[in-house]
Amino acid sequence: MTTKIKTGRRPGDKVETTQQAKWERYQGDVYRCLVYLIPEEDEGFSVIAAHLPGAASQGDNEQEALSNITEALRGVIDSYKESGHEIPWQKTAREKTDPRAKERWVIVHA
Repeated sequence: MTTKIKTGRRPGDKVETTQQAKWERYQGDVYRCLVYLIPEEDEGFSVIAAHLPGAASQGDNEQEALSNITEALRGVIDSYKESGHEIPWQKTAREKTDPRAKERWVIVHA
């Protein structure tokens, strides 16, 4: 089922169509994570976490890559929590090594 959702507050703001999902209450922590989305030469995208070492993924398009990094971040965070170790968040974001990299934010429930 699709529904139209107004994304702005002013009359005339763009209306986007989106997939409606079932609402579920989440019990856990929520993290807002900066990632770098990098287009690959042979199509697709790589994506790396800016503040959490070892979290990276890829996808055939931007949306898939962002979805995959969200899952990767969830896995890394859950692993640290389950082992009782502190999550090694870096205070400073790693440098963008590719000038084509785009900054994006993802929300992770873990």
